[in-house]
Amino acid sequence: EAGPVRAEITDVYGADGGILNTVAKTVVVASIVVHRGSLWVFSVDRARVLQARSALEEEGQFAEPVALAQVAATGDLWATSDGTHLTLFVPTAEGVAVLAAREAAGLAEAAPVLIPDTIGSQVSGFVHGERTRALLWDGADKPVRISEPGEDEPWLTPSPFADLHSSIAPAAVADPATGELVVGFGTETKAPEGDHRDWRVARYATDAAGAWAKQSERIVGGAAGGGYGNARPVLLIEEGPADPAPGRLHFIARGWTAH
Repeated sequence: EAGPVRAEITDVYGADGGILNTVAKTVVVASIVVHRGSLWVFSVDRARVLQARSALEEEGQFAEPVALAQVAATGDLWATSDGTHLTLFVPTAEGVAVLAAREAAGLAEAAPVLIPDTIGSQVSGFVHGERTRALLWDGADKPVRISEPGEDEPWLTPSPFADLHSSIAPAAVADPATGELVVGFGTETKAPEGDHRDWRVARYATDAAGAWAKQSERIVGGAAGGGYGNARPVLLIEEGPADPAPGRLHFIARGWTAH
């Protein structure tokens, strides 16, 4: 039947980010994670102390911070949970340090483990196939690298991830429906009329030998979308029974800012 088409249309300036709750001031990009049903926020205060806070039952309220004094963060944090262990990746002057524990409170006593050859690297983490892995970014002119815990050493020396290059630090999330790894990254193309920049999403699967192979790639917002930033994104896929659109991918990122 003929009838009016109803739609809700927003742009990046009109989109509602929801309720904003003040947690803490931080000198690096903080990280938020749900582990064993509890929400945790990791940040670094002005005294350069790495801190962990758990959310309380009252909305917008957080417990007093727990200091993770065994590492001195120099870059943006990333926390991820496989449901059993919580892993926190912390860039330091000596390289990317990894803290891991079964309970979040146990991170305060966890011994840091360095991922080899990661001085100056930016990091993000993801869980795929029940294994926690790290993506390392060293600049637009170098390949994105991947590392994971080894059998004979805590974390393996990073190796190139497929043939991926990115103009920003990438991030990834596993698609629970397909088993693919969804990677968010950036591209930058030089042209006489000006540089062209895009956010992109690519899907990867592992072959029989365990190598990552790209299955597809798309521009976020389409070729005419024009969305881009110069900071690491966060990718989320709705998968819970209470989520309004299971399978929907969220690409969350800060726009372009001058350094």
